[in-house]
Amino acid sequence: MTDLDGYRDEFRGVPFEEGMRLYQTLFDSHESYEIEVDAFDEAADRAPGSLLMGMAPFKGHMAEVEGLMGESEPVDLDLPEAALRKARSKGLITGDEGSVGPKLPEELMGLVQRMVSGAQEAIGDFPEAYQEAVWDELVRWDGLPSQLSRVAVGAHGGPVGQRVAQTAQDEADSYVPGSEYGPPHFEPPLELHFRYHGSKDSYPKQRRVAVHHIVGVHQVYLKSRCLDSNEERSFLGDRIDGEILNTQTGELISIDADTTSQQLREALRARRTTDAPSGVAPRRKPEAPDAPSSSSAYAGSAHEKSAGHSVKPSLPWYRRPGTWGAIIAIIILWTMFR
Repeated sequence: MTDLDGYRDEFRGVPFEEGMRLYQTLFDSHESYEIEVDAFDEAADRAPGSLLMGMAPFKGHMAEVEGLMGESEPVDLDLPEAALRKARSKGLITGDEGSVGPKLPEELMGLVQRMVSGAQEAIGDFPEAYQEAVWDELVRWDGLPSQLSRVAVGAHGGPVGQRVAQTAQDEADSYVPGSEYGPPHFEPPLELHFRYHGSKDSYPKQRRVAVHHIVGVHQVYLKSRCLDSNEERSFLGDRIDGEILNTQTGELISIDADTTSQQLREALRARRTTDAPSGVAPRRKPEAPDAPSSSSAYAGSAHEKSAGHSVKPSLPWYRRPGTWGAIIAIIILWTMFR
């Protein structure tokens, strides 16, 4: 509130009870505050080394962390060579390229907790409505997995943060993915594998998704849960590079700019190539290709398992999809109950 003289003039002569009602209605609410929160990577890039601690090698390049945590493939990190060496020595990344190291989830969680604790220290004496507005933004902190944000705010955001985080968790628990699009097109969700060139990707990357809706009129969108990051995401059809593997049937399906949402839905539901509608081109995945290309090398697919192949993980334990999420959950529980 900046025009205090104007407010004094407007409230002058108003009975106390009515003034309290107006105050609570107009000002004593988290909706009366306009809070601007930087994305996590922007805020962390400005943090001093004493706050970053183990995450210091990523200072100035925190956006790279989001890409790392959401990938099962190595990522071409845009870090100075000295920072790369330091990140490897601390166990944050592994390999010549960037892959999630065994210490990255723990160090990232520690940084988020310290940042949330710092915010609580800064706003702890502010009006409760103001605190609520701040935590309402941070439980959905852009650039972080939503579960990590909610837990950090709940554990380190004081009583108000705990209440806001619990409300956000209840909303997340009751949300049915894709419910805004009507009944699921695939029940249970259909696992698909494909290479995808995201808007921030320098090259196409392998994706494993569980699609529940395929929607769109002028463009095709695959509404799915990414099995690598365990987050709800939307994949644009024209960003898919090469063919889509339907793990239920073992078919490889090609789409183009003219493929409609309905055509793709019908193709993925088809059990045989002859069932496919026009506009898509499904074919069986080769049983044992001599030299699989990057667009059709899907190690460990459901089709290979059903064909009797014994598929062993080719990645170390700390790079397998879902592992970092489990590690974060363990760290959270240890922090809360120690």
